[in-house]
Amino acid sequence: MLNRAKKTLSQRTKKGEPISRVRSRVRVGMLSHASLSGPLDCLSLFPNLTSLMAFDNAFTEVSGAHLPNLIELDLSKNSLATYPLSLFTPRLAILRIGYNSMRTVSLPPLPCLRELDVSHQRDGLMWLGSVPVSETGPETGVIQGEGDVVPDPLAGSLAADAAALEDRPPSVFSELTTLDLSGNALDDEGLVLLLRSLVLPRLMILSLAENKISSLSTLSSIHSACPMLQSIDMAGCPVAKLARYQVSVFNSIPNVRVINGEVLSSQRISFLSGMQRRDSERQRERQRSAVAERERQHHLEAERQSRDARRHDPSLRVYDTRHALAPSPSPMAPRETVRHRERDFEAAPVVSARAERERERERVPRMNRATVARERAAERDRAAAKERERERERERRIPREGTSNHVTLDGFSLT
Repeated sequence: MLNRAKKTLSQRTKKGEPISRVRSRVRVGMLSHASLSGPLDCLSLFPNLTSLMAFDNAFTEVSGAHLPNLIELDLSKNSLATYPLSLFTPRLAILRIGYNSMRTVSLPPLPCLRELDVSHQRDGLMWLGSVPVSETGPETGVIQGEGDVVPDPLAGSLAADAAALEDRPPSVFSELTTLDLSGNALDDEGLVLLLRSLVLPRLMILSLAENKISSLSTLSSIHSACPMLQSIDMAGCPVAKLARYQVSVFNSIPNVRVINGEVLSSQRISFLSGMQRRDSERQRERQRSAVAERERQHHLEAERQSRDARRHDPSLRVYDTRHALAPSPSPMAPRETVRHRERDFEAAPVVSARAERERERERVPRMNRATVARERAAERDRAAAKERERERERERRIPREGTSNHVTLDGFSLT
């Protein structure tokens, strides 16, 4: 590759023009769809590159180079097993390395990185992170940190490599806004472990399509790692087929506005907010019901223990956390004691209802009592008036004293 690049430069160089000047003028490198293979070792010839497109080839490695102005790098659809840590690109903002064979993706410090694509790795993705390069220079690729060298995913046991990588501190991508992890055979546990190694304070777009994520509980881990997330794509995952998938995503990630490529309208957001409030109320109601059921079961268990204790010893005094059962007033037989207790327990609701009615009667306001008293006094006055009227009627019917009852009709005398 290096010899071909030198030959091409020599052919295109004008007569008398230094080749170094030609190399310094190259800003964009287009090597895509060229069916190139082997190592990509010609980058050092073009120190002023700002964009390099080398996708859809068969490159197996990329040699080290000093590219301080490189902003966009596309190495997708190749046969790379590791990312070149000796590639010095401090201003790199867009990196695409999908469709390769990287089991672990170890990146050098990229403070300006905004878009990262590591999708569809052929053997799946196990770890993603940033590692510092040693002061010996970018050419050596020696790594500082808790481990001496980043484990090679092609050598040794993958389980041992995973254990070594999990011990490393979380990697901070402070400027990253877009991350594509689709098609990497990530399950629930693998996604949680992967997100645990990342700190993404400004990530807004996350793609997890075509993975093996099946549990809604992973949404809380996603929100913890990406607090500013606004777009999430889990199309093709088993979790996306659940009935309340959108509601769960909206509940777990409050800032989300795009789900599986669908932009949520204001009506949809209002509907999901209402569903969220209803789910919260139902959750609180279930918690209250669970607490009440536990208390009821505890009370029933305490009563059962008390009955068992009284059945064996009537004079035994049993206490539980809320009630104190007094001893039997007389030394009755155990069966009679239990029967009396059960009878009193059955009669308790009646007594309680009667006492409740008495208390309700006592709670009548004083104004109502005065009104009732006045009505009763008026009723008594009306009854007394009627009695006096009846007395006067009787007096009119009875003859007065001293009057004669002797009547003479046609010579006959009637007394």
